[in-house]
Parts: sequence; C-alpha cells; structure tokens
Amino acid sequence: MKVGSGEYTYELIEDFAKLPEGCTFSLWERQTQISEWIPGNSSSRHRTEQLYLGNISVSSSQPTLTFQFKTDSSHTVFFLNRMKLVRK
Repeated sequence: MKVGSGEYTYELIEDFAKLPEGCTFSLWERQTQISEWIPGNSSSRHRTEQLYLGNISVSSSQPTLTFQFKTDSSHTVFFLNRMKLVRK
C-alpha cells in the first residue's frame, strides 16, 4: 500500500458484513494489535458501516496492516466492503 512520502497517522474506519458464517477478526500494525477482536458473525446478514478500528502510523517504506482471523468449522468467512484511512 503506497500512501505518499513521509510518515502519516491515519484513523482506520471499516465497513464490513456480518454473516452467519462470519469469523472473528482483528487488525494489527506490525506486531501491535490495533483493534479488539471483533465478531463477524450474526444470525442474519447485515452491514456494519463506519466502524472505528483505531489509529495507525504509515510510512512510505513499510507496509503495516495485517488482518488476523479466529475461525472454527462453521465460521470461516470475512466480508470486507471497504476500509478508509482518514489522515489526521
């Protein structure tokens, strides 16, 4: 992900779908957890918009975002609609 030169701080805003087969997820910056573990499952499908995940520092020389997932035999899906990085 290239976001320009220098280092900037961004707010991470996510838009995703909760599904019956959705898994739990978290967002990480390098080795640091940014968001809590967020359940991605629901009894019916619905969209979660404008969920604030946290802040991240991004430099042009180092990609930093990683999603981690907790799955089981019936919760294996993650449906990301979009992620916004709002420069602070």
